Amino acid sequence: MSAIRSVLVKETPVLHGSDVIRWLDGTSAADLDPAHMAIVDRPLAVTFTVRPPDLEWLHKPGRTALWRKPMVEIIGGAASDAERARPALPLFQVAGRASDPSGAWHPRRFDLSLGDGVGHALVLYPTPQATRIASGGGLVGSLRFDGGEDPAIAGRPAAWALIEVAVTVRPTDERRFRAQADARGDFRLSLWCLPPLPEGTASYAASLTVRADPTADPDTSPDPGSLAVTRAEPPAGAPGEGSFGPSVPLSLVPGALRRVESAGDRVLLLRPGAAPP
Repeated sequence: MSAIRSVLVKETPVLHGSDVIRWLDGTSAADLDPAHMAIVDRPLAVTFTVRPPDLEWLHKPGRTALWRKPMVEIIGGAASDAERARPALPLFQVAGRASDPSGAWHPRRFDLSLGDGVGHALVLYPTPQATRIASGGGLVGSLRFDGGEDPAIAGRPAAWALIEVAVTVRPTDERRFRAQADARGDFRLSLWCLPPLPEGTASYAASLTVRADPTADPDTSPDPGSLAVTRAEPPAGAPGEGSFGPSVPLSLVPGALRRVESAGDRVLLLRPGAAPP
């Protein structure tokens, strides 16, 4: 019978990270819930323009771990559960820019309050060139500001605009898809999980909305969450043709690649702001 030997623990190092950023694919969940989005599948180049001087970080595909020095505490002997628990730490601010050296993902700005240890999700969108059109079909287009209310922006590309399409598959099943335009206002949106049409149905009813900033700098991509609602002029034959409304009504056929453009134009025309009362 072997004797039971006790282990003497002289000290226990306790290490707590400050926080983690998860970089997510904004096109990968049909409900647009970050909890259901896939992580970006490659390392990003992240530059901090605002950060504490003692901040350290480690980048991995889809994640950036951050911690501040000193974060290691030495406990004499074996640490108790209470001593291992993460203490309340002060919050700190970070800001900067994330980009993909391969060019498959649009760059984006960010500004975050970190340090609570719960993790933070930031969404990125693939470039038009990296957007794969699957069996559900897709949409392409070019976004321009029309200048009807502000001649100074007439013809200006809606750089970095965020496009969202809501498709009613069934009365209780609405699927949403997003894409981000590039610096020239060009976009390519995949309807990747759009199912085949039910028998006897000619198309799915859908609506397209755009968030954009007429002052956006083509050389400096913003935080997509900072973009404001716009109005768009629908295609020829669509309800509201000739006027600017909060959304563009569409009839979508799975498998088709459709260009979205305003009536009488090769681009989709936008005006800033919500519809006037």
